[in-house]
Amino acid sequence: MTIFAGQLCALERVGRGAVLIDAETRVLEANACVRFGDGLQRVDGRLYAPQATDRRRLQQFLSTIVNPDLPPGDYAPTLTLPRPSGLRPWLLAAIDRATAGRGEQRTTVILLLITDVEAPASLPRGLLMQLFGLTLTEAQIARQLATGKSLQKVSASVGISAGHARQRLKTIFEKTATCRQGELIALLAKLA
Repeated sequence: MTIFAGQLCALERVGRGAVLIDAETRVLEANACVRFGDGLQRVDGRLYAPQATDRRRLQQFLSTIVNPDLPPGDYAPTLTLPRPSGLRPWLLAAIDRATAGRGEQRTTVILLLITDVEAPASLPRGLLMQLFGLTLTEAQIARQLATGKSLQKVSASVGISAGHARQRLKTIFEKTATCRQGELIALLAKLA
């Protein structure tokens, strides 16, 4: 399915899972970032939730987004599905719709974003170094802080003392024009 092939690849490059579904809610294609399991599966070519109540909600959501008579603003384009593991829920969002083919061969295809909010953000070190002028060590610290690690765990992971990590963090604040760790993380989240 070439309608959204470019979008699937682009979303994969930025670490976002996406699938294409047709008007019968069959999965046509998925990029490599989609990880099925833990409450969201692919069974017989369709998205499937193992719990009956979640399965009904998923089917209602899919039926709504493939309905060609509903304008995009007339439905909630997102759905959260709980995960049996207890991790934060899956987030499904219909982000685009297209019709392809000619005459009776026309088919509607929906691009569906599948977000695992537990997956760590993908921030290339090179991007942080280029954008903010960070050193390699500073970029490593910033990336790990963005995943929610404490500065103490980051310092151990990077192989520097806690005091040195605090000094590097001050420099990171200066280079990124931020003042607090929360503000830095919010800035980095915009890049992920």
